[in-house]
Amino acid sequence: TVDVLLISPERLNNPDFRDNVLPRLAATTGLLVVDEAHCVSDWGHDFRPDYRRLRTFLAGLPAGTPVLATTATANERVTHDVAEQLSTDDGSAALVLRGTLDRESLRLAVIDLPGAAHRLGWLAAHLEELPGSGIVYTLTVAAAAETAEFLRSRGYPVAVYTGQAEDADRRAAEQDLLDNKIKALVATSALGMGFDKPDLGFVVHVGAPSSPVAYYQQVGRAGRGTDNADVLLLPGPED
Repeated sequence: TVDVLLISPERLNNPDFRDNVLPRLAATTGLLVVDEAHCVSDWGHDFRPDYRRLRTFLAGLPAGTPVLATTATANERVTHDVAEQLSTDDGSAALVLRGTLDRESLRLAVIDLPGAAHRLGWLAAHLEELPGSGIVYTLTVAAAAETAEFLRSRGYPVAVYTGQAEDADRRAAEQDLLDNKIKALVATSALGMGFDKPDLGFVVHVGAPSSPVAYYQQVGRAGRGTDNADVLLLPGPED
């Protein structure tokens, strides 16, 4: 009676689910989709060990069951690793299809400023000019709190999203952004997979993320359903 079942890979670590529920599911699976498949790879920007348990699940599927792995952020090394990790024991190779990395709706810019105070000052002076509502990423929880407090002192309606916040507070902050009740959500990388706002107008990074892949993944939240979105990087010499 179930057409689509969504589970987390971490669920495969639950003994009751693994032993009593999974075998019945495996016997009738018409298609297995592994989303955010870069998490399978040690070299992916968000490796999650429980994704490796998918190999055991794959081994229990009836022969010929199609498996689709999808991700928007995997370089060639990660792509090959994912294909190898999810390959079947019959020796058949995975078919790899890659789309373009270009996001025509995004207007990217780098603004070089001398220090942290200048970056906050620039943000306060120009945030109103950015289209719609968006995300301001910071590198640390402390920086997120400081940035949000400064923007509020300048009259901007903003909320904070970090891994240290209560789940209810994070959900409320996300919803305020989705409903355009705030100009910006000031967030750490804790605002990650699964967040989707098609009309997100901008993404600003106060400080550079740890890698180009992480940066690409975060800026990809903007401009999904709009013709134009602004993506601004404010790096610091300490990055």
